[in-house]
Amino acid sequence: MNVNLYLLSSLVESLGAGFLLCFVLLTLGSPIIYAGWKNRERFRNISSIPRELENASVGDQVAISGNVDKSSKRTDSPFQSKNCQLAMWDICRLKRRGTLGTGFVWSQEAIGIRSHQMIIETSDGNVRVDNLSCKKVLGSSEKVKRSLMADSTTKFSSIEIELDDEGFEKKVEPVKEAPVQYSRFTDKLAFERPRRDSYGLIGRVLTKLRTPSDTTRYREAVFQSGDEISVIGKKTRNGLSFESSESMNPLISSKHISKIEQKYRRAYLFQLYFIPVFCVLFSAVMTYGSYA
Repeated sequence: MNVNLYLLSSLVESLGAGFLLCFVLLTLGSPIIYAGWKNRERFRNISSIPRELENASVGDQVAISGNVDKSSKRTDSPFQSKNCQLAMWDICRLKRRGTLGTGFVWSQEAIGIRSHQMIIETSDGNVRVDNLSCKKVLGSSEKVKRSLMADSTTKFSSIEIELDDEGFEKKVEPVKEAPVQYSRFTDKLAFERPRRDSYGLIGRVLTKLRTPSDTTRYREAVFQSGDEISVIGKKTRNGLSFESSESMNPLISSKHISKIEQKYRRAYLFQLYFIPVFCVLFSAVMTYGSYA
């Protein structure tokens, strides 16, 4: 009898520890799981959007893939001064993570798109895309929304993804002068770059080991004639307008729509399903091991 009670007590303790471990793991993985839920939502929205203007009504969301036509109006990118049809850019500041200052993170300070008018050459003919140009210096509440993947500035939702894949970036430490062209551009934005007169002895040593705090990073991605491009926006009488709907943010990408779909599908399958299943199975194995 005492042996049975002991085994029962041991089983209850092991199960309790297993449930607690599973809860902790799921809590730690909740940001990844939430990102998976958002990626599944994006995948479903993109999958349901028509791929041809003829299959949509005016005001409906449409996904177009093709190549930048040479008839598109040209502009100059803000940082590289590249003559192009479209430039996406952002400005970030390296700051300490959290109130305790544990680690560093790039905080997006300003973001935008520069373009006059885009013409996309598709298999069904040329499509004109309007309302692409936009720029914004982000406030504190908008930075929080972006970190939580709940950004309300919908026109900017796809820029960061494209910039992460682009090779160009320029970092300027707070004790150094930014290139004149950069300063002129940020002055028009009313963005003030963090500055510092000099580093102390410890600061000079640390700068040799890592990027110093308050460093400003400038990034941009450009599209030229012939480049592959995909755009999601609202159908208009003249073509496409870079605007959001109730369920879908507008999007610009150098990837074909089908590849974007696959990317979000792989992401949500891993984040939303694999991570929770792994947490449960790992907890179950640890529970069995402690009981056995």
